[in-house]
Amino acid sequence: MYEIGRFAVIGEVEAEPDALLPIRLLPVGTKAKGWGWEPDTRAALDWLAERVQPGMTVADIGTGTGILAIAAARLGGVVTAYETLRLPRSIAADNFALNEIDVELLGEYDGRRGFDLAVANLGDAPYGRMGVNNASRTVWMTP
Repeated sequence: MYEIGRFAVIGEVEAEPDALLPIRLLPVGTKAKGWGWEPDTRAALDWLAERVQPGMTVADIGTGTGILAIAAARLGGVVTAYETLRLPRSIAADNFALNEIDVELLGEYDGRRGFDLAVANLGDAPYGRMGVNNASRTVWMTP
């Protein structure tokens, strides 16, 4: 287990800690982003914790492991996660089920749907072409 602000990232069978919002992640052998120890993932988690209010709609564009979508759902957000790659999408779906949260998981974000908040932790991906800036007036992107 490791703590990131209001969250505790824990494994599949670890006990949930008191006073922290749990995020369970399955251990898989992949280099997908979003396991929680990367500085940009930690920054995005902090950003979400400061902004998500119950009932807000949140887009996680390029969800990877699903860590940010899980965090937003734990904070009460109504979350839609987007992932175009098959392996990360499968990992995210497994992690959503493990956390027993309801997240709509879709493929590519087409830029047509609006959200209260959007988060995208995509590294050096072409944000503009992906329509990230169209998702919401309030967007966090990898610095």
